[in-house]
Amino acid sequence: MITETQLILCKSDFELLKRHVQNIRHAATVEGRTAARLAAELEQSNIVEDAQEMPADVIRLYSRVTIDFTEKGQTLHIQLVPPSQANLSQNRISILTPLGMALIGYRQGQTISWEMPAGKKTVYIKEVGNEGV
Repeated sequence: MITETQLILCKSDFELLKRHVQNIRHAATVEGRTAARLAAELEQSNIVEDAQEMPADVIRLYSRVTIDFTEKGQTLHIQLVPPSQANLSQNRISILTPLGMALIGYRQGQTISWEMPAGKKTVYIKEVGNEGV
């Protein structure tokens, strides 16, 4: 049974994130604290073996996402990508950044609070697109 806050991840995304958080979760930085929280969520996540079986509204690698930062009223349109493809001028955000780790595995319509380098932020996931993913 999947709970409201349980992450849904395809196996390849899960393995990538698991390797990353094991390397940095003990660091005394925002990234380390973010990784430690994600590590705890990974332990409870629902893993989908076949990426083709992923629900269409779940954020994963290469998802195009529209999010609202509730405190600022700011809307961002981003795509989550591997670190090697990140490009801020093209709104391509690494899955391994604090924002990427905060969003991965959550669904359209959910609101999450997560520690970012600029402090704790609340983000509403307005839209998730997985066409061609």
